[in-house]
Amino acid sequence: MKKKLSTIITLVLISVLVIAFYPLTNGAGVDIDSPGYEKAKQDYYYLLLKYKEDLALGKNVTPPVDPSGYFTTDVNGNLSLANSQTGELKTIKPFLEQDVVNTYAFTQSTQTYTAINTTGTLIAGSSNCDDGSFGTFPIGFTFTYNGTAQTTFGVCCNGFLSFGVIPGSSYTPLSTWTNVIAPGGQDCQLYTDGAIYYQTTGSAPNRVCTIEWYHQGFWPTSGNELSYQIKLYETSNAVQLVYQTGTRVSTIYFQVGINGSPNTDFANRTTTSNWSATTAGGSNSATCLFSPSVYPASGLTFQWAPPAPPPTPVQVRPVYGAVGRPQNDTIQWNASSGATNYNMQLATDTTFSTLLYSDTNLTGTQYTIGTLSPLATYWWRVRSKNAVGWSAFSPGWKFKIMGPATVPVLLTPANNAVNQPVALSCFWRKAVDQTARPLPIHIISLEGEYYPDAVSNYWFEIYADTAAAPVVRDSTLTDTTRALTGLTNNTNYWWRVKAKNNLGWGTFSAYFKFTTVVAIPAAPSNIYPANGSTGIIPSTLIDWSLVSGAATYKLQVSTDSTFATVQLDTTVSTDSVRIPVGRLLNNTRYYWHVRSQNAGGNSAYSPLWNYTTSLVGVVNTGEIPKVFRLYHAYPNPFNPVATIKFDIPVSSAVNIEIFNSIGQSVGTLVNSDMEAGSYSVIWDAAGSSSGVYFYRLTAGSYTEIHKMVLLK
Repeated sequence: MKKKLSTIITLVLISVLVIAFYPLTNGAGVDIDSPGYEKAKQDYYYLLLKYKEDLALGKNVTPPVDPSGYFTTDVNGNLSLANSQTGELKTIKPFLEQDVVNTYAFTQSTQTYTAINTTGTLIAGSSNCDDGSFGTFPIGFTFTYNGTAQTTFGVCCNGFLSFGVIPGSSYTPLSTWTNVIAPGGQDCQLYTDGAIYYQTTGSAPNRVCTIEWYHQGFWPTSGNELSYQIKLYETSNAVQLVYQTGTRVSTIYFQVGINGSPNTDFANRTTTSNWSATTAGGSNSATCLFSPSVYPASGLTFQWAPPAPPPTPVQVRPVYGAVGRPQNDTIQWNASSGATNYNMQLATDTTFSTLLYSDTNLTGTQYTIGTLSPLATYWWRVRSKNAVGWSAFSPGWKFKIMGPATVPVLLTPANNAVNQPVALSCFWRKAVDQTARPLPIHIISLEGEYYPDAVSNYWFEIYADTAAAPVVRDSTLTDTTRALTGLTNNTNYWWRVKAKNNLGWGTFSAYFKFTTVVAIPAAPSNIYPANGSTGIIPSTLIDWSLVSGAATYKLQVSTDSTFATVQLDTTVSTDSVRIPVGRLLNNTRYYWHVRSQNAGGNSAYSPLWNYTTSLVGVVNTGEIPKVFRLYHAYPNPFNPVATIKFDIPVSSAVNIEIFNSIGQSVGTLVNSDMEAGSYSVIWDAAGSSSGVYFYRLTAGSYTEIHKMVLLK
């Protein structure tokens, strides 16, 4: 009875201490355990979800305001608790966050029970103890329990331990204390040789801390009922309860399991018939029957292992190596399953030793950073957390902030280009953010996203005189070309371009100069042979007028007025062409025209003229003579062909005509401009009657006549 009275007094004192020192409200006077607080948190959370959906859709929305004043949200959708007394923001546990301990995975197995009463460290005062509590003692490594790193523990003779504190002597630890591990929570008393021992074995990172209640009994029998151990495993953070059965003289119920904080977060076992077939307890007060017939087999092991932290978040943007990012960039990642909050870090180095930003309380999956420096390179990474702990960090991804737009590279017209048309387009390369890349390139990310072109506009100017106003100034261009019309022929022009991005207008390129083409020349005027003329020798000289600005002339001669086929098609730089001997036929009508040409283009053809070649051919027979001369025909008399020779000392318009005895013209043998030389021409008189005929040579002012006789 004395023991029970002391237990009651102890519980009352603990309750008083909790009431006196446990803060029931937050700094604003809000009872965070009240139903009203939870309802406000839930209502506000739904407002927060809607806000985050709007953010994801790119909407320009304002963070929601909690009417109760309990909560606040930053621009990235991170939920915090408002402290109106201090003005601070204290991150709270999101209301959908699951408790930790009840998510531990339970497994059951059998192992060899190895007592440590001869190898472990005896906890002083625990021998044959009743209701005593002791501590704290080192675990020997960092053990994560209930999401918190633990390094020490305290024990109670009543079959349980708690982390970091000396526990009270409760008989129902899972339903009255927090952060408890209980292999046999009851009103216990260690047997005569019974005591509590602990030891840490193994090497990092696989050490095991074992705590043993050796030869445990239940008050008031105090017999050697059983022994049991708690094993804490490094790295996996698993908890094992291992049993060894003793004399089994009592019939009693005790609590078996683990709990967190609050103690409504628990994972325990219950049975009334078979320890090898226990089930999960429905409440934190559930128990297991221990009796001479219902007891754990030696080596029976119950294990609870914590769930893993959430997976490492998958980064979205900025992608690794991104360049030209805006100064107020948004960093985004995918949600990790089961994560309650995130830690995003931004640094100026790949080792993240120089952090610009690190927030462990982000509840959203994106964060808009402040103004970053132009052309600076930054690194970012993110990790996720649940009640168990943090995931590993994602890889560090680097990105580069945009700088002023690069100077556009001018393409065409090339610098110092000549003969450019008066209607043309200027082209230049696309400008980008100023980066360390030697050439502007366009990158496609692994997600298929094109890096956005930071340049929004181009400013184009062209001058006929750089000291005067521009001929064209256009700052509205969004593409890398500008069409021009109405430029002046044979004129020098200078053009340049600059680009604009979010930082403003960049620097103008250097000037490129080009010269427009000369004007197209006029069409020539035909001179010789005259239109409709006859008796023109086949090798005649064709002549036309000189045209100002013409570089060349194109002459065409054809028997067809449509020039479907041509006998001569030539381009020359002079204003006349001598028809090559043998190119044209005698007694044939020919059509000719000519056009002017230069770098600016081609004129129209001159009017279409025609002429008819002479009946017979003219042959140049010797050296250039010194005087005009008409030779006697031979033979003379003749039948029916006579050869007539003549000399032309200088280029002249030559005419040789045949007359009958009464002065009538019966034929023209030559009627052409001829170069200096000695020539012969044949008259075939087969169609003429016998008689006396006269032939006359006219060359400029020179005239000479001779007689010949046709005998048939």
